[in-house]
Amino acid sequence: MKIFKTSLRVWVAICSVFGFIAGWSLLAHSPAPAKASQPTAQVDLGPIPTLAPLTSLNSSTQTQSGFQVQQFNTIPSTRSGFRLRTGAS
Repeated sequence: MKIFKTSLRVWVAICSVFGFIAGWSLLAHSPAPAKASQPTAQVDLGPIPTLAPLTSLNSSTQTQSGFQVQQFNTIPSTRSGFRLRTGAS
């Protein structure tokens, strides 16, 4: 079994090197890309549509859907004893 594994690894290595050299030579000898014969026409797309301005989230407000938006403290202080534990060692 050891002879089979070794010969298989040698075969894969030889094929990999051959494939690399073949691909490299094909890319090295490929012709240059063709240049455009005529310039492309420019298309006028018009103005970009804009969105309605967003409302401020600083105060408690009622939106159109009836939900109330409240402002919360985002990050608790690390001095108050809060620690994030991930369970990793």
